[in-house]
Amino acid sequence: MQLSNYLKIYPWEDSSRRVLLYSTKKASKTLLSEQALQSIEKGTLSPSDVETLLRLGMIVEDREEEK
Repeated sequence: MQLSNYLKIYPWEDSSRRVLLYSTKKASKTLLSEQALQSIEKGTLSPSDVETLLRLGMIVEDREEEK
């Protein structure tokens, strides 16, 4: 899984090592830990989290196909 082309990532203001993910394509948002974001990039995210983030448009199977 890869991060969506339409994803914006913002640091969360309370400095708790979290980030706000915002999908400009689906207008969805979620708050994740930096560790979870790294898990996405490494491909080690749990199947239930993958399912949720796919539904929200945060991750995609193929970034080129998404375009």
